[in-house]
Amino acid sequence: MDYEMGESQLRMFGTRLGLRGYIRAMHDIPLSDLKAIILQAVADECGLVIIDSYASLANQTGSENAVNSNGVAEAVLKPLADLAHQTGVTIVVLHHTNKTNMQYDGSQRIKGLSDFMLRLHLDRRHEQLRLTADKTRFDFEPLAWDAAGHPNLKGRTEASEDGEEPGDKQLDWLLERLSAGPLFSEDFRADFTAEFGVHEKTLERTLSRGIDAALIHKEKQGRKSRFSLAADPQPPAVE
Repeated sequence: MDYEMGESQLRMFGTRLGLRGYIRAMHDIPLSDLKAIILQAVADECGLVIIDSYASLANQTGSENAVNSNGVAEAVLKPLADLAHQTGVTIVVLHHTNKTNMQYDGSQRIKGLSDFMLRLHLDRRHEQLRLTADKTRFDFEPLAWDAAGHPNLKGRTEASEDGEEPGDKQLDWLLERLSAGPLFSEDFRADFTAEFGVHEKTLERTLSRGIDAALIHKEKQGRKSRFSLAADPQPPAVE
């Protein structure tokens, strides 16, 4: 259940990861609908539910400073914990750390309501992504992955102020234009370069990203290339 990335980005990253199995992505689900949706997922033999993110759920309560509220944590997480215990489904709620990256942001009650609290962080010194446990009810073995080449090791100079990469906005723009029907590149080239203040090469790279992610279909017609939304933009194994 995604409240952060949006449909096109989620599909793109799913394709890059080569996800397999039955996966259903849902977006911007009202807090009041979570229980019914999770119960239906369990009935469909779903074993894992991932929610991104806790802050998005907490803010739906309308409470002031919701992320830091013990009452909000109780109202949001207690029903999810109860569902997990009653049904056996694993529910993972993603949350952000504070600016020091040493502790999760917000209410202490978040930890109290969790069976596990795992922390994924970038070890810049050793160029590794590390998954460690701040709280466990069972045995847990820390994990580490090679992070050489991770964009945060070199600084993300192209990132916008809201944390979204310019390329993501550009791809979303293209998908929206193509949603009206197939187009030749000259039909939107001038609008694209004017909208983002970039060179035509950026358009070519963005189109390639969409094609690689199975979001955009390219068809040669003589010397021209016609682009359209892929008939089924999701990977074959992902619904």
